[in-house]
Amino acid sequence: MASLQWMWADAGTGTSFARLTTFHWSRSCSLPEVIEQLEDACKKREIIQRAVRLYVTVASSEFAEERELVFESVAQALAVLRSAEFNDMDVFKAIDDFRCIRADDSRIEATFDWPPSTPAESCRQCIECAAPASEHCEVCGLALCSGIPRMPGPRCVISEFLTSGANASGTLKVCRRCINYTRTRVLARSALRAAKAESSRKALACSAAFMRLEALPAALETEKDCATCG
Repeated sequence: MASLQWMWADAGTGTSFARLTTFHWSRSCSLPEVIEQLEDACKKREIIQRAVRLYVTVASSEFAEERELVFESVAQALAVLRSAEFNDMDVFKAIDDFRCIRADDSRIEATFDWPPSTPAESCRQCIECAAPASEHCEVCGLALCSGIPRMPGPRCVISEFLTSGANASGTLKVCRRCINYTRTRVLARSALRAAKAESSRKALACSAAFMRLEALPAALETEKDCATCG
């Protein structure tokens, strides 16, 4: 059975060292007990939006697994924990499902900014293999480990080129979920640049040939990489 502890994420001024202080944490509790404690906290209006740090662990003779995650509010933490309780779901699965849903939202936001600058999620375990995280996906923010994954397969953090072409140099650290998205964005970016250039080229030709007007020079693009070779 999983053992849970929680603390206010802003305890001790919210520094990374505060989580190392024992008295900030609750005692080890079961899932129903933590839900009851957080529901009691929700009765105070000023607390319901307070960030919560949750630590979940389970140990047996065969394996040990843990998650440590910061929720933006008590209500958000309760929604995830209740889903595990009501649906008879493993609390680890409920937490990781929530992380992936939040990452999907970050990936959508990254559509408007390339290269993306998505901050790392507040979780200390890799989404792929649950090893201690030291990196994060720069597209969706999911926490990743930089070493050899615990389970067979490719590394959890993968470097993808930011641009297309034989001389592409800039890279982006992404998770397995964002590989295809990243590659598609790179190709779409190149196609868009080519389409803009062709549109300007045709506009200039039309202006010169049919309207007999002095052709205006096309605006220079602001990209720093070569459109041909990257």
